[in-house]
Order: sequence, then structure tokens, then C-alpha cells
Amino acid sequence: MTPDDSVRVSVLGLGVMGAALAGALVGDLAGRTVINVTTTSPAQSRELADWAERAGVAYLDGGVMATPPMIGRPGSSTLYSGSADVFHEYRPLLDVWGTSAYFGEDAGLASLYDLALLAGMYVMFAGFMRGAAMVAPAGVTAGEFATRAAPWPAA
Repeated sequence: MTPDDSVRVSVLGLGVMGAALAGALVGDLAGRTVINVTTTSPAQSRELADWAERAGVAYLDGGVMATPPMIGRPGSSTLYSGSADVFHEYRPLLDVWGTSAYFGEDAGLASLYDLALLAGMYVMFAGFMRGAAMVAPAGVTAGEFATRAAPWPAA
């Protein structure tokens, strides 16, 4: 297969993706490759991999660890799981979007890591906001607090 044979999916959610792929089935996806980086749960990722196998589609699932402006720039990464063959064949393309990490044949593992890392990030952001709120009555700005708080997670 060549990258021209692949379908790369990154849409708002599983419902939109399902509708898009269901419509594409009429156009015969069998024998092609689907690389999905839409945020899904591990169970949904596994369901998509099962669907792909039944449809004769090579499938790779992914979780993007970047905001849209970061894509293709330093600091952008994408976590992948599912077909090792697809990952290795398309890795040159995948690495253009950001650093690629492969977690194995279980299509749900990339999603699991994606959601776990996001959970940690959101809690960290909430903790920062709480800390900034705590020092605000003493006249400390959020920016001043950030200079003290930013090195702490790296320690």
C-alpha cells in the first residue's frame, strides 16, 4: 500500500466519524487503510478495530497530544496502537505530524494513554488555578505565581 491508499480521520467525535466511514463503505474501503486520531474511549477504539477487521480494512488508532497549531511542530506527539504493519508503513507520514509512539496491537491502548495523560493535565491545570486563587488575596498575580509554580512539576 501507498499513503494514497489510506484514509486519515480526525473529526469532532465518534458519531461524526462513524457516519463518514459508513458512507465511505459504499465507496469500498476494503483493502485500504484507516488511521483514526479522533478521540475515542479504549472500548470504542477496539470496536472500530473489530469493525475494520470485518470490513477488510487495515486499522491504526491514535491519540493526538497537541493542539491544532502545534501539529508538525516541536512538542507535538501522537500515540498509536493497532496494526503494527500500518504504523511502520506510514511512520514517515505520521512523524511529520509530530513524534509518534506505538503502544502495541491492542487498538485501545493509545486511547487509554491519551485519556490518562489528559486527565493528569486537567487536574494539574485545576491545581494551578486553585493555587493562584489562594495567593491572590495576598496581592500575588497569576503570572507571578506561575514563575514559582512552573518549575515545581519538573522537580
